Formats: sequence, C-alpha cells, structure tokens
Amino acid sequence: MDQQKEIENQALALKAEADGFQIVSQEDYNLANDFGKRIKQSMKTIDEYCDPVIDAAHKAHKAACDQKKALYAPFEAAKKIVDAKQIEWYRKEQARAAEELRKSEEEARRKAEEEALANAQALQDAGMTQAAEAVLDTPVVIQKITVAEPIKAGGESFRETWGSEVVDLMALVKAVAAGTQPLAYLEPNTTALNSAARMFKGTVQIPGVKITSETIIARRSA
Repeated sequence: MDQQKEIENQALALKAEADGFQIVSQEDYNLANDFGKRIKQSMKTIDEYCDPVIDAAHKAHKAACDQKKALYAPFEAAKKIVDAKQIEWYRKEQARAAEELRKSEEEARRKAEEEALANAQALQDAGMTQAAEAVLDTPVVIQKITVAEPIKAGGESFRETWGSEVVDLMALVKAVAAGTQPLAYLEPNTTALNSAARMFKGTVQIPGVKITSETIIARRSA
C-alpha cells in the first residue's frame, strides 16, 4: 500500500478510536494517556515521510531565490543610480519652473499696479476723484502666466512616498491619552504583555489588559 494512503487510513482509525473514548475513571484516563502516546508516536511517520521532501524543496527554493537575488543585484544598483540622477534633475527643473513662475507673476503684478496708479493719477488730474479712488480700490488682476515645465521622456512616473519615525514615544503616548491623537497610532507590545502574563500568572493586573491562561497536555511518545 502507498505510504501516504497508509498514513491517512491510520489517521482515520485513530480519529474514530478517539471519538469513542469515554474517560470516567482513573483506568480510562490512563488508557487515554497511552493512546495519546501512540498518536504522537504515529505522527513521527508523517515527519519521516514529509520532512525529506520539505527539506529538499526548501533548499531548492532558497537556492533559486539566492540566484535570483544575485542576478538582480547589479541591475538594481544601476537602476538606483540612474533613478537618483533623474529625480535630482527633475526636482531641479520643478524648482526652476516654480521660481520662474514666481518672478514672472511678481513682475506682472508690479506692472499692473504701476499701470493702475498711473490711471488713477490721470483720473485725479482730470478732477475725477471718485473714479481715481475706485481704480485704487479695485484689486489688481493679472493674466495667467505659464512657464516651461520639465517634460517626461515617456513611461516614467514620479510619486512621493512618506514615512514616519517615532523619536519621542512618551510624547506620542501622552498625546493619545489626551485624545489629541488617535489610539490607532499605538500598538500593544504583545510580546512584553505575554511575558508579563507568564511571569506573574494572573497575580498582577495590567490596566486595559485581560490575562488569560490555557491548559495543554504534553506527553512523551514512549
């Protein structure tokens, strides 16, 4: 019989036997414990059957991943270099365009203001005081100005990614406690909490934390 089929049949038989167990006496308890040992011993056949395949697959997968990583490395290095140079140039061009637009708008506004002052002065000289005051009270409007923006070569796109770094945890905790920042900004340290639960075994309560326990049974296979 195929080994896998044999293991499956054995598992079904053990499951059926386990379903039929009734523990109402010390003798029943002892028999159940022996049965548990037999199950654990039987599970070793699964390890013997599957582990070599898993180990070989793991080694092959790791070797393939290592090979891919090694082949990728120089390409990624080259891409990183050219990406950095493209981004630097594109940022400089954006800054140039922004500065050029600022200067152009500033010059256009200056000329418009000078023109408005000249018109107001001409009206004032003509004795049209109210009209002159109306010109001065009217906000200066300039036409929309466009400047040469950096042009993409085609196929590339730029996006800005943002991240965060906690530099003062206590300040963040206080802000969350005060309600000025959302609770989602904090994450419980379950490793430390579980360690405390194991250490104090329920004798010390931690505010906001429920201490739980679970009983499990472990046995030697023989």
